[in-house]
Amino acid sequence: MKPYRERVEVFALDPQGKVFGAHFPEGPFGAYGGGVDPGETAEAAAAREFEEETGHRVDDVWLLPIPPHVVDWDPADTTGSPEQRQRRKDFRGTRTVYAGGTFVPGTGKPADPQKGRPVGSFHTLADAIATAAPGGVPAGLAAANAARWRALIYLRDGGLSRLLTAQPDE
Repeated sequence: MKPYRERVEVFALDPQGKVFGAHFPEGPFGAYGGGVDPGETAEAAAAREFEEETGHRVDDVWLLPIPPHVVDWDPADTTGSPEQRQRRKDFRGTRTVYAGGTFVPGTGKPADPQKGRPVGSFHTLADAIATAAPGGVPAGLAAANAARWRALIYLRDGGLSRLLTAQPDE
C-alpha cells in the first residue's frame, strides 16, 4: 500500500499568546505549513514551511498531542497540476500533524509569493477558535477545520502555557 504524504501545520504564537495565521480562501482560519521532506522531522518542516510562506520564523517547535488529520485521495482523480497528479501516483493521501512554536519576526516576505497564500496577521486564540469553528460547534465542520479547531482548543486549554515557556509535553 502506498504511504501517506506527511504534512505539518504550525501555530506560531507571540509572547502575549496571539496566534499568527490567515483566513484562507478555501476556509476559515488557517495555519501555515506543508509537506515533510524525506529525512526531515515534522518540527523542522514546520519551521521551514512557516518561513517560506510568511517570511517570518518559528522557534521552539513541538508537536501538539492531538490526532493527525488524514485525507485519502481518489486514485482515479486526474485533475490538478502535473505535480499534484504525480503526488496522487506516489501517495495514498495526506496525514497532517499539528505543531506549536514561538513566533520570531523576519522580513515578512514569503520565499515564493506566487503560492497565493494570504498575508498572515495575529489573532487572539478566541478569535481564531471562533473563525475555525463558526458558531463554536465542531460538528459538521470540514475535517481539516475540525482538526485546526482541536489544535487551537488545546492551546487555549493549557497547551499555550507550555508553548510559551517552551516546555513540550513529556
